Amino acid sequence: MPSYRLLAGSATVLEVFDMEDDRQAIDYARQLSVAFPWEPRTFRARWGYFQLERRDGYLWQMLFAWVPQGQSSTCPERPERGS
Repeated sequence: MPSYRLLAGSATVLEVFDMEDDRQAIDYARQLSVAFPWEPRTFRARWGYFQLERRDGYLWQMLFAWVPQGQSSTCPERPERGS
């Protein structure tokens, strides 16, 4: 089972987890990012984006990255698919 890690920006590891495949890992990482407490201005200045990496042997390879959406003071809004 592959290992993945969610980062804020390129260096701040938020969580490391195992998942069956990349699609499940991306969905789980996006759920974790919604639960991450943040203030939009501080997040943009300090990190700017979330990044998901997959372990490939001894290295971590970037798999997916996204910029949080929304203006909530506690967490980003996840846009509904198709909107």
